[in-house]
Amino acid sequence: RFEAGYRAGAAHVSEDIEVRSAYAGAYNDPGTGQSIANSMYDEGADIVYHAAGGTGNGVFQAAQEQGRFAIGVDADQSESLPDYADVILASMVKRVDEAVYQSITNVVNDEFNGGGVSELGLEAGGVEAVYGQQLGSEIPDDVKSALDSSRESIIAGDIEVPTDPGNV
Repeated sequence: RFEAGYRAGAAHVSEDIEVRSAYAGAYNDPGTGQSIANSMYDEGADIVYHAAGGTGNGVFQAAQEQGRFAIGVDADQSESLPDYADVILASMVKRVDEAVYQSITNVVNDEFNGGGVSELGLEAGGVEAVYGQQLGSEIPDDVKSALDSSRESIIAGDIEVPTDPGNV
């Protein structure tokens, strides 16, 4: 799903953006993350977006070494990993706090659906993109405006975000 959404977003911006993907096979292997990112940077990538937990720390190390940029995941990684704030453009944040709050509210209101699946997208406050603490102010206003516009279009249902990278 991460890859599908990223691919669709890149294609929405420009058909000229080339997206490559690789899977580390682990969520706590910074060395593999660094190796994969170095390979991508060596092949011309400007930005690497990881969805790999602790493996992503290696992506940030590679970005620093190569003078490139990265996008974090789960939380604002420019805040949680300040040593890498100089390369983290943004992070895709999963709002686990919102999921927990909604679950508790459902229990309190006797509306909890145990064993069910609830998906919290942009419209429900379950995910969001946040700009990096150090680099966010350097992102051009037209880029931020385009991101805001896309966000609003997704919430309105005008843009459908695929969940399968094969459907992008």
